[in-house]
Amino acid sequence: PIQTDGRLYAYLYSVDCLRFLVFLLILANHTNISKAVNGHSFFFTLTGFLISYISISEIKKTNGFSFKRYLARRFLRTLPLYFLLIISYFFVSFSMKQITGAGFETGRLLPHLLLVQNFFNQDIFFPLSTLWAICVTEQSYLFLGFLFLFFYKQLRWLGIVLTVAGLALNCVMYFQFHFYTYTYSHQFLVNFGIGNVFAVFCINRGAFFTKLSQITFTQTVIFYIV
Repeated sequence: PIQTDGRLYAYLYSVDCLRFLVFLLILANHTNISKAVNGHSFFFTLTGFLISYISISEIKKTNGFSFKRYLARRFLRTLPLYFLLIISYFFVSFSMKQITGAGFETGRLLPHLLLVQNFFNQDIFFPLSTLWAICVTEQSYLFLGFLFLFFYKQLRWLGIVLTVAGLALNCVMYFQFHFYTYTYSHQFLVNFGIGNVFAVFCINRGAFFTKLSQITFTQTVIFYIV
Protein backbone atom coordinates (compact mmCIF):
# COMPACT_ATOMS: atom_id res chain seq x y z
CA PRO A 1 0.00 0.00 0.00
CA ILE A 2 0.92 3.64 -0.42
CA GLN A 3 1.50 5.82 2.61
CA THR A 4 2.15 9.54 2.26
CA ASP A 5 1.97 11.04 5.79
CA GLY A 6 2.50 14.49 4.36
CA ARG A 7 5.47 13.38 2.27
CA LEU A 8 6.03 14.57 -1.28
CA TYR A 9 6.38 10.94 -2.31
CA ALA A 10 4.49 7.69 -1.70
CA TYR A 11 6.02 5.20 0.73
CA LEU A 12 6.30 1.68 -0.69
CA TYR A 13 6.06 -1.01 1.96
CA SER A 14 7.09 -3.70 -0.52
CA VAL A 15 10.53 -2.07 -0.81
CA ASP A 16 11.15 -2.89 2.86
CA CYS A 17 11.10 -6.58 1.96
CA LEU A 18 13.68 -5.93 -0.73
CA ARG A 19 15.84 -4.16 1.83
CA PHE A 20 15.65 -7.19 4.11
CA LEU A 21 16.54 -9.48 1.21
CA VAL A 22 19.53 -7.28 0.38
CA PHE A 23 20.61 -7.45 4.03
CA LEU A 24 20.53 -11.26 3.92
CA LEU A 25 22.54 -11.37 0.68
CA ILE A 26 25.22 -9.00 1.99
CA LEU A 27 25.36 -10.91 5.27
CA ALA A 28 25.86 -14.13 3.31
CA ASN A 29 28.70 -12.49 1.33
CA HIS A 30 30.52 -11.20 4.41
CA THR A 31 30.15 -14.41 6.40
CA ASN A 32 31.21 -16.62 3.49
CA ILE A 33 27.89 -18.44 3.57
CA SER A 34 27.42 -17.75 -0.11
CA LYS A 35 29.43 -15.89 -2.74
CA ALA A 36 27.14 -16.87 -5.61
CA VAL A 37 24.98 -13.73 -5.44
CA ASN A 38 26.45 -10.24 -5.37
CA GLY A 39 24.46 -8.57 -2.62
CA HIS A 40 26.22 -5.22 -2.99
CA SER A 41 25.17 -4.83 -6.63
CA PHE A 42 21.57 -5.49 -5.59
CA PHE A 43 21.95 -2.98 -2.72
CA PHE A 44 23.28 -0.19 -4.96
CA THR A 45 20.58 -0.81 -7.57
CA LEU A 46 17.88 -0.57 -4.89
CA THR A 47 19.56 2.53 -3.47
CA GLY A 48 19.60 4.14 -6.91
CA PHE A 49 15.91 3.36 -7.28
CA LEU A 50 14.96 4.84 -3.90
CA ILE A 51 17.04 8.00 -4.30
CA SER A 52 15.65 8.59 -7.78
CA TYR A 53 12.07 7.67 -6.89
CA ILE A 54 11.93 10.07 -3.92
CA SER A 55 13.74 12.90 -5.73
CA ILE A 56 11.78 12.61 -8.99
CA SER A 57 8.49 12.46 -7.10
CA GLU A 58 9.36 15.71 -5.32
CA ILE A 59 10.53 17.34 -8.55
CA LYS A 60 7.27 16.49 -10.31
CA LYS A 61 5.18 17.86 -7.42
CA THR A 62 7.18 21.01 -6.70
CA ASN A 63 8.53 21.64 -10.23
CA GLY A 64 11.99 22.07 -8.75
CA PHE A 65 14.70 20.39 -6.71
CA SER A 66 15.78 21.38 -3.20
CA PHE A 67 19.44 20.42 -2.92
CA LYS A 68 19.54 21.45 0.74
CA ARG A 69 16.59 19.24 1.67
CA TYR A 70 18.04 16.40 -0.38
CA LEU A 71 21.39 16.51 1.45
CA ALA A 72 19.75 16.86 4.86
CA ARG A 73 17.48 13.87 4.26
CA ARG A 74 20.26 11.69 2.87
CA PHE A 75 23.24 12.48 5.07
CA LEU A 76 21.55 13.03 8.44
CA ARG A 77 20.08 9.55 8.22
CA THR A 78 23.39 7.71 8.00
CA LEU A 79 26.39 9.91 8.76
CA PRO A 80 25.91 10.49 12.53
CA LEU A 81 25.90 6.74 13.21
CA TYR A 82 28.76 6.20 10.74
CA PHE A 83 31.02 8.77 12.40
CA LEU A 84 30.09 7.48 15.86
CA LEU A 85 31.12 3.99 14.81
CA ILE A 86 34.41 5.17 13.31
CA ILE A 87 35.39 7.27 16.31
CA SER A 88 34.39 4.49 18.72
CA TYR A 89 36.54 1.90 16.97
CA PHE A 90 39.56 4.18 16.81
CA PHE A 91 39.14 5.08 20.47
CA VAL A 92 38.84 1.42 21.54
CA SER A 93 41.85 0.43 19.41
CA PHE A 94 43.95 3.27 20.84
CA SER A 95 42.93 2.36 24.39
CA MET A 96 43.80 -1.31 23.87
CA LYS A 97 47.24 -0.39 22.53
CA GLN A 98 47.89 1.81 25.55
CA ILE A 99 46.78 -0.85 28.04
CA THR A 100 47.84 -4.14 26.45
CA GLY A 101 50.27 -3.00 23.77
CA ALA A 102 48.16 -4.57 21.04
CA GLY A 103 45.03 -3.35 19.28
CA PHE A 104 43.16 -4.16 16.12
CA GLU A 105 44.07 -2.59 12.79
CA THR A 106 41.90 0.40 11.92
CA GLY A 107 43.85 1.93 9.04
CA ARG A 108 44.25 5.66 8.67
CA LEU A 109 41.55 7.87 10.19
CA LEU A 110 41.37 10.58 7.53
CA PRO A 111 40.06 8.40 4.66
CA HIS A 112 37.28 7.21 6.97
CA LEU A 113 36.32 10.74 7.99
CA LEU A 114 36.38 12.00 4.39
CA LEU A 115 34.27 9.04 3.22
CA VAL A 116 36.91 7.91 0.71
CA GLN A 117 38.13 4.79 2.49
CA ASN A 118 36.90 2.69 -0.44
CA PHE A 119 39.75 4.09 -2.56
CA PHE A 120 42.42 2.94 -0.09
CA ASN A 121 43.57 -0.64 0.04
CA GLN A 122 43.85 -0.97 3.82
CA ASP A 123 44.07 -4.23 5.75
CA ILE A 124 41.67 -3.20 8.50
CA PHE A 125 39.60 -4.84 11.20
CA PHE A 126 36.06 -6.14 10.60
CA PRO A 127 33.53 -4.48 10.50
CA LEU A 128 35.49 -1.36 9.50
CA SER A 129 36.50 -3.26 6.38
CA THR A 130 32.85 -3.40 5.29
CA LEU A 131 32.22 0.34 5.56
CA TRP A 132 33.54 0.94 2.05
CA ALA A 133 29.93 0.39 0.93
CA ILE A 134 28.82 3.36 3.05
CA CYS A 135 31.50 5.49 1.36
CA VAL A 136 30.28 4.44 -2.10
CA THR A 137 26.69 5.19 -1.09
CA GLU A 138 27.45 8.65 0.29
CA GLN A 139 29.59 9.56 -2.73
CA SER A 140 26.75 8.46 -4.99
CA TYR A 141 24.23 10.49 -2.98
CA LEU A 142 26.30 13.59 -3.58
CA PHE A 143 26.92 12.81 -7.25
CA LEU A 144 23.26 12.08 -7.99
CA GLY A 145 22.24 15.17 -6.06
CA PHE A 146 24.25 17.41 -8.39
CA LEU A 147 22.79 15.60 -11.41
CA PHE A 148 19.25 16.17 -10.13
CA LEU A 149 20.08 19.81 -9.41
CA PHE A 150 21.39 20.64 -12.89
CA PHE A 151 19.51 18.14 -15.06
CA TYR A 152 16.14 17.72 -13.32
CA LYS A 153 14.37 18.59 -16.59
CA GLN A 154 16.10 15.68 -18.38
CA LEU A 155 15.26 12.97 -15.86
CA ARG A 156 13.84 10.67 -18.53
CA TRP A 157 17.30 10.17 -20.01
CA LEU A 158 19.47 10.52 -16.93
CA GLY A 159 19.34 6.87 -15.88
CA ILE A 160 20.00 5.64 -19.42
CA VAL A 161 23.03 7.90 -19.73
CA LEU A 162 24.35 6.75 -16.34
CA THR A 163 23.90 3.08 -17.26
CA VAL A 164 25.58 3.38 -20.66
CA ALA A 165 28.39 5.56 -19.28
CA GLY A 166 28.96 3.13 -16.42
CA LEU A 167 29.15 0.14 -18.77
CA ALA A 168 31.52 1.97 -21.10
CA LEU A 169 33.76 3.10 -18.24
CA ASN A 170 33.93 -0.37 -16.71
CA CYS A 171 34.76 -1.94 -20.07
CA VAL A 172 37.52 0.57 -20.78
CA MET A 173 39.02 0.23 -17.31
CA TYR A 174 38.94 -3.56 -17.40
CA PHE A 175 39.79 -4.45 -20.99
CA GLN A 176 42.01 -1.50 -21.92
CA PHE A 177 43.83 -0.85 -18.66
CA HIS A 178 43.24 -4.24 -16.96
CA PHE A 179 42.14 -2.35 -13.88
CA TYR A 180 39.41 -3.66 -11.61
CA THR A 181 38.91 -2.73 -7.97
CA TYR A 182 35.61 -3.86 -6.52
CA THR A 183 35.31 -1.07 -3.94
CA TYR A 184 35.76 1.85 -6.37
CA SER A 185 32.60 3.89 -6.84
CA HIS A 186 32.62 3.91 -10.64
CA GLN A 187 32.14 0.12 -10.63
CA PHE A 188 28.55 0.64 -9.45
CA LEU A 189 27.54 3.53 -11.69
CA VAL A 190 25.61 1.01 -13.78
CA ASN A 191 23.61 -0.12 -10.75
CA PHE A 192 22.60 3.42 -9.80
CA GLY A 193 21.67 4.07 -13.43
CA ILE A 194 19.45 0.99 -13.62
CA GLY A 195 17.76 1.99 -10.37
CA ASN A 196 17.11 5.44 -11.82
CA VAL A 197 15.63 3.99 -15.02
CA PHE A 198 13.25 1.79 -13.04
CA ALA A 199 12.22 4.73 -10.84
CA VAL A 200 11.38 6.88 -13.88
CA PHE A 201 9.44 3.98 -15.39
CA CYS A 202 7.41 3.43 -12.21
CA ILE A 203 6.55 7.11 -11.81
CA ASN A 204 5.63 7.73 -15.45
CA ARG A 205 3.67 4.53 -16.00
CA GLY A 206 0.72 5.27 -13.75
CA ALA A 207 -1.26 2.01 -14.16
CA PHE A 208 1.75 -0.23 -13.62
CA PHE A 209 2.96 1.77 -10.65
CA THR A 210 -0.50 1.81 -9.05
CA LYS A 211 -0.69 -1.98 -9.18
CA LEU A 212 2.87 -2.28 -7.88
CA SER A 213 2.22 0.06 -4.96
CA GLN A 214 -0.92 -1.86 -3.97
CA ILE A 215 1.03 -5.03 -3.22
CA THR A 216 0.67 -5.69 0.48
CA PHE A 217 3.48 -6.47 2.89
CA THR A 218 2.19 -10.03 3.40
CA GLN A 219 1.96 -10.69 -0.34
CA THR A 220 5.52 -9.48 -0.80
CA VAL A 221 6.83 -11.74 1.98
CA ILE A 222 5.02 -14.76 0.53
CA PHE A 223 6.41 -13.97 -2.93
CA TYR A 224 10.01 -13.92 -1.74
CA ILE A 225 9.60 -17.02 0.39
CA VAL A 226 8.25 -18.92 -2.61
